Amino acid sequence: KEEEVISINKNNKTLWEVNLDKISLFDGFSSDYMVFYGGTEARKGLINGNAEDQIKILQYNGKIIGETKLEEKVNHLDTHEETIVLYSPRTIYLLNKRGEIEMIYKYSSDIEEIFVFPKGHLVIVTKGKVSFMQVGQV
Repeated sequence: KEEEVISINKNNKTLWEVNLDKISLFDGFSSDYMVFYGGTEARKGLINGNAEDQIKILQYNGKIIGETKLEEKVNHLDTHEETIVLYSPRTIYLLNKRGEIEMIYKYSSDIEEIFVFPKGHLVIVTKGKVSFMQVGQV
């Protein structure tokens, strides 16, 4: 299912399960937690209807340790240690692992991709340009 996260053991026994709204993005490269982004598909054109996009951060034991909602659709997410970066075409969001928004940064070009590196360094890729940005560690 695309609305549920399930952990099973080697004998295919379910250890835990967490219901989530329509998962569209996932990052599980942290050794401490997984990040899920999803929501309803209630968007119409440039105007957001009753869309409720949400981010949930889960530990590997199934416990939700953080969550938040955003008012716009996110294109991608990346993590490094305790820093979570999500971005829309022109906005960068920095979150901590509790799901609290630490920074919102409006960007002047359409963002194609962002990579997170240690010590708050971001690489921002736009059409024909690569930029580097350092933000305080979350």
